[in-house]
Amino acid sequence: MLKNMANTYGPWMLAGVVLISKICWILSTPIRSLGATTWIQDDAFIELAVARNIALGHGFTYDGLHATTGSPFLWTYLASIPHLFFTKGFAIQSDFILSAI
Repeated sequence: MLKNMANTYGPWMLAGVVLISKICWILSTPIRSLGATTWIQDDAFIELAVARNIALGHGFTYDGLHATTGSPFLWTYLASIPHLFFTKGFAIQSDFILSAI
């Protein structure tokens, strides 16, 4: 019985442990250090800038003036939600957690 449960739930438990570990790492790491990691590329920065501008009411724009189409539509709107409720630093960490899920 236990062996059957381990085969059934083992991969999900491993995925849960990895997800919780990644979330803890993101929350415990300063924003400047997160920006220095190799898995955050230019596209992520652009998407976060557009998401922040959406939350600030500037629309779907990178610089606050000119409209952009260089960012995934649905993901950018989802990433803008934490910017409505949290400070800039915690909103960025929340976006990283969203991307981990």
